[in-house]
Amino acid sequence: YILVMCNKCKCVIHIPYFTFFSLSAKNNYTLVRLVHHQNYQIFAQLGNGVDFGNSSNIITAKTDVSYRPPEDIKLQSANENDITLAIQLPLDDDYTTHLKFHITSNRDTESSVKILPLSTRGVYTLDDLKQLTEYTIKVATGNGKEFGRYGDEIKVTTKVRYNAPTLIAPINISYNQVKLKVVIPKYLVENKLASILKVTIRNEISVGVLPYPINGIETDIVLRDLKQGLRYQIHIATGDGRIFGENGKSVIFRTK
Repeated sequence: YILVMCNKCKCVIHIPYFTFFSLSAKNNYTLVRLVHHQNYQIFAQLGNGVDFGNSSNIITAKTDVSYRPPEDIKLQSANENDITLAIQLPLDDDYTTHLKFHITSNRDTESSVKILPLSTRGVYTLDDLKQLTEYTIKVATGNGKEFGRYGDEIKVTTKVRYNAPTLIAPINISYNQVKLKVVIPKYLVENKLASILKVTIRNEISVGVLPYPINGIETDIVLRDLKQGLRYQIHIATGDGRIFGENGKSVIFRTK
């Protein structure tokens, strides 16, 4: 039989128990029902199941920490190239010092792993991500080198960066309208990310906003019903009809 004694905390508390094994050809024996992250003193005696001989030398062994997965993961925010998550650990977890993030996306065949130190606020930001990409994230707890199993996954899609037009140029100006040439960033058009231009029309009297469809990398738009002899300033932003980016450089002209 084998006698097992556990040393808990800083003071030594002996909690012995006996376990019996039939002899194994490989002389390998597994002790079960132990407590994680505890020191144990162990010795063995040979016998016939009833009578046993002298004790062996005492050996000391320490069990590993059982790192449990987070209890909850919630999305805080998703931007063009980063995601922020709020992660709640088990209340009695006193051993975790780092989190390991397993990250996969619908655009890449290979996954990546990121290890971050434990945050007192429980908030973590994953950066260097791609825009408009769905990411699947799993989290495990650990000490920076050793980690437990991953918990439930969370799926998050990053946003699109709607860059401003690279060029806005008047082509033809009359007394009540102007034709503008607008050059849209190539990636927005080729990937069908942006479909609408938000045009802000400002003159000396009023301000108005109008939507115009994007028809290609180079899109011509005509602003009608302008007032003659007035100074106009035009800002244009790209977007999908609901979400728009920031305005780029404006163009200024005066109607005839």
